Amino acid sequence: MTLIRRFLHLLPGLLFFLANSHCLSAQDITSIEKSLAEENISDIRRIELLNQLSLYYTMIDSRKALETTNKALNFATAINYEKGLADAYRNLSIVYFYYDENYSISMEYLQSALDIFQRIDDSVGIANCYISLGHAYRNIRNTEKELEYHKKSFDVFSRLKITERIGVTAMNLGESYKNNGDFENSRRYLDYAIRLNDSINKLTTLSTCYRAMGVLELLQKNYHDAEAQFLKALEISGRLGENSQKIATIESMINLAGIYKITGNTKLQLAYLREAAEFSRKYYLISYLQSIYTELILYYSTSNNHLAVQEYISEYKNVSDSVSARQNIDRFNQINSIIQVHELEKNMRNLEEKSLIQNERLRIRNMILIAVFFSVSILVWLLISISRKNKKITEVNKILKSQSDIIETQSQHLEELNNTKDKFFSIVAHDLRSPLVSLKQFSDLLIDQVDSLSIDEIKSMGNNLQSSIDNAIRLADNLLTWARLQMKDYEVKPEKLNLAELISDLNDFYKKVAEKKEIEFLCSVDNDITIFSDRNQIAFVIRNLINNAIKFTNKQGFVNLSAKSLPGGTIQISVTDNGIGFSEDLRNNIFFIGKKQSITGTAGEKGTGLGLILSYEFVKLNKGILEVDSEAGKGTTFRLILKSG
Repeated sequence: MTLIRRFLHLLPGLLFFLANSHCLSAQDITSIEKSLAEENISDIRRIELLNQLSLYYTMIDSRKALETTNKALNFATAINYEKGLADAYRNLSIVYFYYDENYSISMEYLQSALDIFQRIDDSVGIANCYISLGHAYRNIRNTEKELEYHKKSFDVFSRLKITERIGVTAMNLGESYKNNGDFENSRRYLDYAIRLNDSINKLTTLSTCYRAMGVLELLQKNYHDAEAQFLKALEISGRLGENSQKIATIESMINLAGIYKITGNTKLQLAYLREAAEFSRKYYLISYLQSIYTELILYYSTSNNHLAVQEYISEYKNVSDSVSARQNIDRFNQINSIIQVHELEKNMRNLEEKSLIQNERLRIRNMILIAVFFSVSILVWLLISISRKNKKITEVNKILKSQSDIIETQSQHLEELNNTKDKFFSIVAHDLRSPLVSLKQFSDLLIDQVDSLSIDEIKSMGNNLQSSIDNAIRLADNLLTWARLQMKDYEVKPEKLNLAELISDLNDFYKKVAEKKEIEFLCSVDNDITIFSDRNQIAFVIRNLINNAIKFTNKQGFVNLSAKSLPGGTIQISVTDNGIGFSEDLRNNIFFIGKKQSITGTAGEKGTGLGLILSYEFVKLNKGILEVDSEAGKGTTFRLILKSG
């Protein structure tokens, strides 16, 4: 029952969307986009179309949903179209509930939408908000409140006689009764929802109803009946093809796999797990893949298929990384959306304030006109007074403009600092976490499978563990060094250094490293060349440049370290290779943490890109210059220019 319980836990957030969407097809989307492109479309029609489109995007692409909703908000704010504002707020509520589980922000937007719908007496909008509130309470396990709001929405749509929405709310009500332990009423409303949606041929909702009935049968351990319901849901999905209800489809597959696991039909269990994995990959249902891969790992562990276990552990890690990346992107887009929405609200308040000021000016003007009839002297006095006030306002505006420019500059600087901070934490969250996750996975496998593993397999895992530990330590050292540099915690101790002596140890070491990779390492530095720099810091830079050159050079290639004197009392140290080179974009941003990028070496070597960033910082501390010339596929040359000793 592990898999089934896991997905029953996921249902509240996923069903939040199902209850709020109208399941537009690809043709519907194309039709909306064509209508939006028309030249003579009215503002209200444009707002309604944008809100329909953003509601569709809330399921498949949070970024597009936020962009489209913000467009609707802009237009609705400009013409003060309250229904358009309410629909947009409700869409934002769905996005924050469904993608980020940020319930406080979601409820804030939902309450704003409900307030507007109640003020303009929009029954449909109010009922839709009741649905959202019902699912919000379902998510926090307040089943009594959940049932209360789903009853309200069902009653409203029943009174309005909107058949399609009655079918949706009847299904919601059936699931609420199930969550309250009232299986009799749950079955009654789900049966009603199935009959109603079948009668109007609403296949997408019908497949979801069969999925819900299957879950009810599963909870009551009626495995045969549950199997029949899930198979009906899949049969409808097969007929709908690309327009099928993806959530109902994937959950039916997963629940069928769970049933066959319980009943001991391992052949069908494996078949549905594989089909579910393929379906999730095809439609990018990443949140399901992790649990599916976990079940596949358990399945193959039971059958001692170690190759398959390793394969799905790797797939699980890739999915975990993808989920993390997607969450970062989603959160970034959501933060931007919050800023934009609050900016819109601020603009609305400004418009209201300007309107009040305008009305006040009109009132003053009328008073002046009336006063003209009584006294010319009063008119002159008023004109002089107004002139003085306008002059003061102009002076104040100039001061405000100057302060605004200063604030804008500071904001841009803060934004750059925030970007740098976000990139740094992204490195810590991803690059440092990756070897630690590998350690956890290998240690779990060793613990779970130690009795069935051979000595060679244990040694292989031990080597992988050691490699992961080395990578984690190296990355941690680089991160700590970078942090110390940012806190000005490094002291430069320049001294006169013989370059040939400094490089001699590096020469012997990297010759061996290059030989292992079948690369020719050349070193030509005259014995009389000296530099004036910090020994440890410059040694770090040269080591990093040589190591990178070897890492990104293919077998039979070469790496050349050379040095020469330049006019003006400087020394140029060059590290040249004929490796894979860098793209123009990577070359331009390679020394900056805010633009940090890394690529894999020609032999699969991993890196984070921090080494070059630290090298750049050390060179600056030593008042030197670090330059790079590179072309993709043709090699790279790093030039380090330092003061002569």
